[in-house]
Amino acid sequence: MIVSVLIFTPLGKVILSNFVGEYLYTKFSYDGPGDNLGNYQGDGEKEVINHQTDAKKKNKDIINILLIGLEEMNHARNTDTMIVASINTKDNTLKLLSIMRDLYIDIKGHDKDRLNSVYAKGGIQLLYDTIYSNFGISLDGYLLVNFEEFEQIVDLLGGVNVTLTKKEAEYLNVHNYISKPVNRNVVEGEQLMNGNQVLGYCRVRRVSTGTESNDFGRTQRQRKVLQSIINKLKSKNMISLALKLDEILSTVYITTDIVKSDFKEYLTIGMDLNLDNIETLRIPLDGNYRDLKVPSGKNYKSVLEIKDLEETKEIINSFLKPSDKKQ
Repeated sequence: MIVSVLIFTPLGKVILSNFVGEYLYTKFSYDGPGDNLGNYQGDGEKEVINHQTDAKKKNKDIINILLIGLEEMNHARNTDTMIVASINTKDNTLKLLSIMRDLYIDIKGHDKDRLNSVYAKGGIQLLYDTIYSNFGISLDGYLLVNFEEFEQIVDLLGGVNVTLTKKEAEYLNVHNYISKPVNRNVVEGEQLMNGNQVLGYCRVRRVSTGTESNDFGRTQRQRKVLQSIINKLKSKNMISLALKLDEILSTVYITTDIVKSDFKEYLTIGMDLNLDNIETLRIPLDGNYRDLKVPSGKNYKSVLEIKDLEETKEIINSFLKPSDKKQ
């Protein structure tokens, strides 16, 4: 009877998510932005400086969490993946916005460079500032894992379902994107893939997805995998989900700046999200970018430059804002 109350009633969900959130939060590695860690909140929580106004913080119709995949190969610390997971608390929906790593953007205090270099230059605060100043996106927090940790998460979920084209399967089986040769046995069509295989799939650029090529295809693959992970998680009830999250967070090193009180609130909101139809968007927009070669030491590197930044900001704002429909 008590379990039924906790799972199926609104008050029960709040009580359960608060209890679970209190426990799970201890498993995260807390790391707030750079030099903005001086002010402490209750329970030792540190104030996170972002670009939300006080009014918007009190009326959280939109909660934007930046999901970061960190590349640490050859001593690099580049943000290989940047996806904004936007929670709409009015509609109970989730949207995913990919921001491509090769965007050539202005960076405060630094020369113009690729977006994926910002984190290495100034940590999460500079990345927040850069995303806000270039795209007008206010962020409420971030979750960060590296390649190895991403593999672990997929394996702890028991793998996830991915659908491959014939060309994708052939490419993955003969190249080292799947780093372990024993795992280079994927096939055309939908299949359950392990962490090593999924990471390889997410990194492929030289084979079209069927609709997108190059780095555009890579970000499309990342969104598809994230959707598959969400599908795996949403099939669980609150108790089994809490147990699985406990296993993941006890094993995998996940870094965040989300404070405990917000984490528990987001967990409660997440229980009621409609995750069947997740809208997605990718920046840059089709037709609104140019390919450039810019100097990089003695060589040149390929970048993407947005043609009309104001139009891009308007479309992002329209994509993320709450709908006007009545609940």
